[in-house]
Amino acid sequence: MTEVFLLGTFHFSHSKKEIFTNEARHELGILNQKLMGFSPDVVAIEYPYHQQANVDAGYEKFSLADLSDFEKMKTINLGKIKTFGRKGIQRYKNEVVQVGFRLAKSLDLEKVYAIDDDSFYAHVPVIGRRIFIGRAIRHVRNMLAWPNNLPKDIKAAYDVHMKHLNEEKVGILEQLDYMNTDEWSYHNHVIYFERNKLGAETAFAGSMNFGSWYTRNLRIFAHIQELCQHYNRVFVLIGAGHLHLLREFVNVDSDMRLVSLSDINKAGGEQNG
Repeated sequence: MTEVFLLGTFHFSHSKKEIFTNEARHELGILNQKLMGFSPDVVAIEYPYHQQANVDAGYEKFSLADLSDFEKMKTINLGKIKTFGRKGIQRYKNEVVQVGFRLAKSLDLEKVYAIDDDSFYAHVPVIGRRIFIGRAIRHVRNMLAWPNNLPKDIKAAYDVHMKHLNEEKVGILEQLDYMNTDEWSYHNHVIYFERNKLGAETAFAGSMNFGSWYTRNLRIFAHIQELCQHYNRVFVLIGAGHLHLLREFVNVDSDMRLVSLSDINKAGGEQNG
């Protein structure tokens, strides 16, 4: 049976949190030690699978010594990358580099695997994409009271969730601990699920959008299943919004055993005790 450790994360590039500081480096170092305790024999990251060649080039260029050079990380990049039809570059202010590449290099792994799928969005014709997005925006505008219309328990969780995400003083480790709880994962999924009813009376814009979200996660999971055919301990670094579905998928696969951050924290506490 293959052990699959899903680590949900916030996206560093979208965050107000400072990554290039001694405090952040210290926290990320602690996290890396925890992850090394899992002893994965493969690391998977949230970059599109069709960008594997660019990921390989970025990983080859990356060095653990880079993590001590804040100026280099602010000014140098690890090469090009293309996601959801948009050309970009691999920056150091990214969880892929700060967590995924760091862990893989620390374990002397030859490569990391890109497992995301962006084909639904990338292959929709531009005109069709605009029509779809336009319809979705109109429906959202008709529901400006959202998320105030959410059930009270979900609304309360949403408020805490947003406050926590926007709190710059919350440390990286605390943030990750919070986002990897079952409670956060469930409530975050409910927030995603609320989109499904948008436009039910007309073009089903919400269902189209949410259906593509399920498809994307199923395809991510297909890549995880493929890795499980060749490795025994699979570490997956993924946006925390994917956790609820991916955990569900892992739990129904009899050839996999789910490992969470709380399991790693508990194991580390027992060793230290």
